[in-house]
Amino acid sequence: MEELNKRVELLEKDTHKISVDLATLTERSKNFATTASVDALVARCDSFVTKAEFNGKLHDFEVRLNDRLDRMDNRMNERFAKMDDRHMAMISRLDSRINATESRINAVDSKIFWGIFLPGMTAAIGWFIRTAVMT
Repeated sequence: MEELNKRVELLEKDTHKISVDLATLTERSKNFATTASVDALVARCDSFVTKAEFNGKLHDFEVRLNDRLDRMDNRMNERFAKMDDRHMAMISRLDSRINATESRINAVDSKIFWGIFLPGMTAAIGWFIRTAVMT
């Protein structure tokens, strides 16, 4: 009977060791990843790589788009500058034509004054003097 008691005690000790070992293994197994979780992690990493590649391509596209827009802006500024130069040339030509026309009008006014108005006034004053004073 004593031997049976010793065996039971040994079994109890073994059972206790097994339960401690089981608890230790349970805690350790929580830190190990399963195949499914590793596959999920690989898929997530792939999506991150894809997102990073997409962001890189998007950045490259933005850079190319900004370069194109800058070139278009420069071309438009050059065109507007040329148009401004042409308009300024047209305005200066119109200004010179207006000045020439104004000088011709002044010449005609001068001819009218010296050719018609002044002799007419001289004749009118002479007639007035002859009529009013001489008579």
